[in-house]
Amino acid sequence: MKTVRGSCNLRILYEKNPEGITVKRASSSDEEVFVPDNIEGVPITQIGDYAFSAEGPSCEEGEEILYLGKPDAGDFDNSKIKKVFIPETVRSFGSYVFYNCYSLGFVELYDTFDSWGGSVFINCLELHDFKLNMTEGPEITLFRIAHEIDAEFEAECIYPDGKRMVLLFPEYREMYEENAPARQFDYKIFGSGYGHHHSFNDRAFSPLDYDASWDGFLRMEGKPETAARIAVNRLMTPVGLTPKAKKQYEDYLRTDPYPALRDSVRRRDMGAVSFLIKKTEPSAEILSRVCSFARDNKNTEALAVLMNAMGNGAAPRRSKTFDF
Repeated sequence: MKTVRGSCNLRILYEKNPEGITVKRASSSDEEVFVPDNIEGVPITQIGDYAFSAEGPSCEEGEEILYLGKPDAGDFDNSKIKKVFIPETVRSFGSYVFYNCYSLGFVELYDTFDSWGGSVFINCLELHDFKLNMTEGPEITLFRIAHEIDAEFEAECIYPDGKRMVLLFPEYREMYEENAPARQFDYKIFGSGYGHHHSFNDRAFSPLDYDASWDGFLRMEGKPETAARIAVNRLMTPVGLTPKAKKQYEDYLRTDPYPALRDSVRRRDMGAVSFLIKKTEPSAEILSRVCSFARDNKNTEALAVLMNAMGNGAAPRRSKTFDF
């Protein structure tokens, strides 16, 4: 097995295909894994079945290479991987690629896929964040992710012209439950994200359909924190946002800014905190509550921003006067 320097500790079993290289198995001792874009000058174009699986079937046929990012590599255990970065050269995922990668929480990849296997992220119970680098192609990778991940997840889409769009997809799953006495199966929907997970036309993302799902989401009594993040994301990264959709999100946040501010402080997103203070003009009472939350969570940066807003009188619109 050949050993070379790399950006992380990564062992790869591979074989050549007509277009480049197929990764048959890969394992790492690191929490962050950077898949190389080539092996000895030949591009990596395919990630095969069970390639990063923590508990997949064994595979021994192929060539091996070991990348060493640091000398004190521990046990190679894919169940401990938290972040994976896939290069632009990869155009195909097999099935069950990340099967049982229980700790995996973030994946960055490119919208370059011609082929996408089944259950790529099955049992990735902590996977809630994606970064998708868009290309000039048909933009269908987000569709594939949205139709596979039924837990709540957020996708950051970066476009070639530099535009950025962040989308939250609420939890949503479809299930058939057996009705034993009637000997039939009942179709049921769980979660409030049906419309958002289906906001695609011919597999291309539709901002209009995504924003049109708002009323249905609220009727399904989606969580306030989830609603707040949907609204904040769309207003801060308004790709394809119409004036009507902009107003619906602004009206929602202004009605009660607290859930959005609290969630932004929890996630330590100072950009969102500052944006919400300016956009919603929260009352002194709400700012005080959020300050208490920031203090309890030891978020000193957010606390400074919030206290500065209180000192500057950020909420003249909501102040009350009384006549006696």
